[in-house]
Amino acid sequence: MDLNLVITQIKSNDTTFKLVGGSADIPSAGQKIKVFPAAMVIPLADRAAPNTLAGGAISQRVSERFGVMLAVRNVSDAVGLASLTDLEVMRKCVKKLILGWAPSDALDPVTYVGGNLIKLDDDAVLWWLETFETSYLERVV
Repeated sequence: MDLNLVITQIKSNDTTFKLVGGSADIPSAGQKIKVFPAAMVIPLADRAAPNTLAGGAISQRVSERFGVMLAVRNVSDAVGLASLTDLEVMRKCVKKLILGWAPSDALDPVTYVGGNLIKLDDDAVLWWLETFETSYLERVV
């Protein structure tokens, strides 16, 4: 799946995020993200169902998982509740834009798999990963 389609879907339909990008936009070790809120689309995994054909032909359903990594930083309160509120807004926004959307005619509509905290770093940046899935039929006859 071309993850640029997901990036474009988020960028062209929402103004919540100040940065929307791909894995190349995620800061490497020692670097800091400078723009908040941010959403980065990353590949996660794929898996294929068993082949249903014989004789060298292929027909199998392939599920692809991708993530939208969210980065939020809000230091307006001492206990971090503002960051949690911002995160909830971002999560709802991403789900609204992606759930049920089919990135192409060959792909099934996107479904939600789950979300989890990645880390809370020293600069009070909260990193959260939303996981989504779509599938397609791989066929060679």
